[in-house]
Amino acid sequence: MTRRTGWTFAIASIGPALLLAHAGCAGRSVSHGDDSGGATGGSSSGVVGGAVSNRAGTGGTGSVDPKGPMSDFTTIDCSETFTRPNSMDSHAAAFLTTTCAKSFCHGPNFVVGLDLRPDQGFAQRLLDVPAKHGGIPCPDDVTMECIPESCPAPGTVKLIDSQDPMASWILATAHGTNGCGDLMPDQMGLTPDEDACLTAIVMATAALK
Repeated sequence: MTRRTGWTFAIASIGPALLLAHAGCAGRSVSHGDDSGGATGGSSSGVVGGAVSNRAGTGGTGSVDPKGPMSDFTTIDCSETFTRPNSMDSHAAAFLTTTCAKSFCHGPNFVVGLDLRPDQGFAQRLLDVPAKHGGIPCPDDVTMECIPESCPAPGTVKLIDSQDPMASWILATAHGTNGCGDLMPDQMGLTPDEDACLTAIVMATAALK
C-alpha cells in the first residue's frame, strides 16, 4: 500500500465528479501502470496518424526520441466515424485521441501513469510492457493506493502482449477487469466500433515485435 501523491492525490481527494467535469475520465485507476516512454517537458516530434506532430510533452517519463518500433496508424483499419473535422489524424489515431488520450485521462495532463497518445512512442510505451496495476485507490482510504486481490500478479500480464495479443491488458480493461481498476473508458466500456478499433490497434502493435 502506497501513498498517492501529486495529481493522483488531488484528483482522488476531490472525487470522480471533477474528472467527469473535465474530460469524462473515470475517477479510479485503469490498472495499467507507469509508462516509460512519454515525453516530459520540451517537445516531441513524431508521426501522429500519418502526419508529423511537434508538440510539448505533458507527462510521463523517458526519451522524447524513442528508439524502437513505431506504429503507423494510417494502416490500421478503424471506422471513419472517429475522424474529426479538419483533422489530419487517421481513423485509429483519432479514436485514441478522443476516447483514451483525452486531457486528464491518458493524454495531456493525464492523472494516471499511462500515456496513450498516438505518437511515435506509442508502441514503445505499451509493447510487452508489464501492467503494474498502479493508481488504484484503497476502498477504505482513497488517498492510498492498493492492488486488489483480483488483479493478476504484477508482471504476469502485459499492456500489449506480442505473443498473445488478445490477452493484452489494454483489451482486458475494456472488457471487464474483475475489480482490478475501472472498466475503460469512463467506466462504460466500448461501443462495437470502438472495440474493433482498439483490437486492431493492439493487433497491429503486437505485430511490430
